[in-house]
Amino acid sequence: MERFIDKLAIILICLPALMQSDGAAAPVTAFLAAVTVSALAQVFPRTRMTWVLLGLSAGLCGLLPEMFCMMPLLLYDALWEKNGGLSSSG
Repeated sequence: MERFIDKLAIILICLPALMQSDGAAAPVTAFLAAVTVSALAQVFPRTRMTWVLLGLSAGLCGLLPEMFCMMPLLLYDALWEKNGGLSSSG
């Protein structure tokens, strides 16, 4: 549940930047793509598919600049995957 709350907070931080984009299709596409990849990363943890999806999402920034606004969410998932679960000390 803690990871879900973390992701929700990151999404709420990313949304204002995403809303600054002109048009409606590109920001919605970027949002849905990032949330889908993030959800799949949580459903299928520590798999090759997760890394491929995260890499493709990063590459999508070149085609869809609005996707860059959602990168903090995807970076959170990448760090989670790399560390086998982020741990908080203290």
